[in-house]
Amino acid sequence: TVYDASEDGGQLFIAMELVEGRDLSDIIASSDPLALERKLDIAIEVLEGLHFAHQRGVIHRDIKPSNVRIMPDGRTKIMDFGIARLQSVDVERSGAIVGTPTYMAPEQITNGAITPATDVFAVGCLLYELLSYRKPFEGDTVHAVLYQVLTTDPKPLRTMAPSIPAALERVVMKAINKVPEDRYESARQMEQTLISIRAALSGATDDATLR
Repeated sequence: TVYDASEDGGQLFIAMELVEGRDLSDIIASSDPLALERKLDIAIEVLEGLHFAHQRGVIHRDIKPSNVRIMPDGRTKIMDFGIARLQSVDVERSGAIVGTPTYMAPEQITNGAITPATDVFAVGCLLYELLSYRKPFEGDTVHAVLYQVLTTDPKPLRTMAPSIPAALERVVMKAINKVPEDRYESARQMEQTLISIRAALSGATDDATLR
């Protein structure tokens, strides 16, 4: 939450909410033994937040574990909308690549259209890493990573995390499809699919429990 934006003694400032907790990147780096249901809860909350932003025409463009904070009460917060932009804004393409290579969708690399599907791709990469503790695209240099994103499919998730349901592996691979139109139509659609898988894991089947 941004509470204020002003100037004091010639210094511009933004007063923002202090969000306590741990970044998801720290949790992944330490390989914390999170239950599968908890991992899905985190991804679902990230998608819920993105859906809220997308409904208002805002694309984050830099979803990654270090921009997701888990608060002491367990809630998930999306951090750093610093390179987000309004989808409706017609910006002149400068050729500059904006984002973090490992989680960038192919269209960010090729200067294609930036849409909610761009954030869906990043969530797919984040969830891949959260489930396997391995990045989907890796390389010794930035260019090597970008090449992987553009040309190579990641290793199947279940080769590294064989206990996850096949349906969940399909969700992740759909989210990181290189063609935006072949991903989920929205963050909400991916969220609802994960909610269904989450409910099946906990044995819930009735509609009220799914909600």
